[in-house]
Amino acid sequence: MYALLKPILFSLDPEEAHYFAMNSWQNLNRFAWQRKVMKGIFGTPEFDQPVDVAGVRFPNRLGLAAGFDKDAR
Repeated sequence: MYALLKPILFSLDPEEAHYFAMNSWQNLNRFAWQRKVMKGIFGTPEFDQPVDVAGVRFPNRLGLAAGFDKDAR
């Protein structure tokens, strides 16, 4: 899927790519059936398990870079 989206995202201004990605994710999670489909695609049990990194325990493997939650969205 990324291979299909990469040319589109890289052709956009970084701000536009950010808003496109955030709005797309928000729309994909709007309804329960869509969340179920997304969980089926991306929600594998290995990512739902806690992980220890440098002595800090995180509830799952998902990490976000600083500034990802631009505009507090």
